[in-house]
Amino acid sequence: MTKTLRKSLRKFAIAIPLLALGFYFIPILTTIFIICGLIDVLRNDRKDLSLFSGYFLGNGLFTWLLSPFNLLVDLLCYRNPGVWKLEQFPADYQREVNEVLDIFKARKDEIIADIDANFGAGRRGMYVYQWYGKHRIDNVAEFNKDFKYIKTIAVSVFSKRESTSWHFGPLRLSLRILY
Repeated sequence: MTKTLRKSLRKFAIAIPLLALGFYFIPILTTIFIICGLIDVLRNDRKDLSLFSGYFLGNGLFTWLLSPFNLLVDLLCYRNPGVWKLEQFPADYQREVNEVLDIFKARKDEIIADIDANFGAGRRGMYVYQWYGKHRIDNVAEFNKDFKYIKTIAVSVFSKRESTSWHFGPLRLSLRILY
């Protein structure tokens, strides 16, 4: 038996009894979460077994638990095209995004050297300058500014030879700019 098969069997061995308990004790709520999760996951272009498994049994579990909230947000907000172009944002947003990107470009070597000094070889993580408006690392003075629209400034750190796995963002109330 392969490691992947064992892992899948273990996930199902946990999920099936939990679903059975959910349907037994709170059937309406369980049904609502399953329906909301299905609606939410079906928004993806790629619909295959790995998507459903990852969403309901893997790293998308938290996204699934937030699916009723996310679907409500979808109803109340503008339609999210999935991938935005900078030109689609209002001029004030564009100015602020360009200001932050210009700081990264101007101080790129210094930022990379600082990250290398703090993370070492082979380590993964996030190097966070601001987290939801709270200042964390203050060695780039320009990032200490209280921006009106940008609330988190961070660098995802991983090896050049490494790629991230497919993952789900739990909340759709915010947008990430990947540069």
